[in-house]
Amino acid sequence: GRTLRPEAAAVELPAALDRWTAIWLEQGFAPIRAAWRDRARDLGRDVIARLPNETVAGRALDLAPDGSLVLALPDGRERRIAAGDVFPLARSA
Repeated sequence: GRTLRPEAAAVELPAALDRWTAIWLEQGFAPIRAAWRDRARDLGRDVIARLPNETVAGRALDLAPDGSLVLALPDGRERRIAAGDVFPLARSA
């Protein structure tokens, strides 16, 4: 939620990665998942996931314990997205 000059980001990013890596190694993925969920502004909203061979639209439901994004698809099924570019669609409730 803040703007950093590139020089400051180059210093802060490695420090943040080191901190989160240490948390992961000491405590596992659960605290990282919790922190992500606390900051995820698009949970409960419609998103589009661009994958290597397809594009998937759905509602972002959660971050699964394995780190994949859980989407609710329009047909009622759920799909996990392990890797891709995810963007918000029109703001929805």
